[in-house]
Amino acid sequence: MIQVPKTFLAGGLIVFGFGLLGTASADTGCSNNFVQGTYTAQVSSANVQSLVSAVNAAAGATGSTGITGSTGSTGSTGSTTSQGFGNNSSSLSGAIPGLGSFYFDGNGNIVGAGTSAGTNAAIGTYTVNYDCSASMKLSSGQTFDAEVAQGGNQILFIETDASNPGAVGVLQHSQSGCVAITSNETFAFSFYGAQPAPAATGSTGSTGSTGSTGSTGSTGSTGSTGSTGSTGSTGSTGSTGSTGSTGSTGSTGSTGSTGSTGSTGSTGSTGSTGSTMQTYQPYSGIGILTLTPSGFTVNGWGIQSGSVQPFAASGTYTEGYNCTLQLKFSSSSSASSSSSSSSSFSAPTALNGILVNTTSGVISVMTSSNTVITGNFIAQ
Repeated sequence: MIQVPKTFLAGGLIVFGFGLLGTASADTGCSNNFVQGTYTAQVSSANVQSLVSAVNAAAGATGSTGITGSTGSTGSTGSTTSQGFGNNSSSLSGAIPGLGSFYFDGNGNIVGAGTSAGTNAAIGTYTVNYDCSASMKLSSGQTFDAEVAQGGNQILFIETDASNPGAVGVLQHSQSGCVAITSNETFAFSFYGAQPAPAATGSTGSTGSTGSTGSTGSTGSTGSTGSTGSTGSTGSTGSTGSTGSTGSTGSTGSTGSTGSTGSTGSTGSTGSTGSTMQTYQPYSGIGILTLTPSGFTVNGWGIQSGSVQPFAASGTYTEGYNCTLQLKFSSSSSASSSSSSSSSFSAPTALNGILVNTTSGVISVMTSSNTVITGNFIAQ
């Protein structure tokens, strides 16, 4: 396989690359030397990964109800930093969320940035089988199954290790270096993903049950009636008969017993606590990026809170010799819209890109909620 140096102009950047003579096909069989040169990585599932991490971090089982409910177990925390092909500090393009750049030497070695500035080092290995299936392993521990396509120009991969299983993406053969020049250039771009919606209000807890009514105490018994005193005898008749004796006083009746106290009713149960649920909403956009010597402007359309709105933003940028493009939005940038709706689109807080070839590249968008979304851009 012969490498032929090339130099060409793309989007304001002088691009240096290597063309591969001939076209490989599955008929002739694949091997390690089918994969040779600089490859730009895009982790297509980066947005899904970040959302899964957010859900896992917030999740926790609810404690059971009792006199004092037991505490629910804390949900596991999702990883926030990938060390695979995206956001890897050993990438030739530096750590960019969802993106990366690596060199495959044709002999089974993956080369990236060394620990010292300006140096390179082997950071992994790869094996291409005759049927064009492949496997890759990075020194940081990530492993991948892959399929080589278009004669080695693209590699589709899926992560197989336990740290981030199922992450998918593509490695695209790309130019090895770029030199910035001063000119105005424009790019069309698009991205699609989702981010957390504003926190929803928890549902109202259920009402506790009413306690039972206590029983009525029993009625005390009625006291007995005292006996009637006996009648005194009649005095005898005489000059003045003697006074008869006074009859005895009847005995007092006994006091009735006090009735028993009724039992106290049981306490009603406490109502359950209302639940809080995090929801998510689409965050996507298309637009035009214009680069000038003094900065950049972005104009486009985006969706947020269920409504598509036009937006505009501006800021500063840097271009790297490794074909990276880093945009920093000014703090005054905000979505502008002809609508008075309060749900107008919020511009990204950061946008990074890597130029793949003369006409296209990949981008990584960071939303205001620190959610990563990947996309593409095309030179106009």
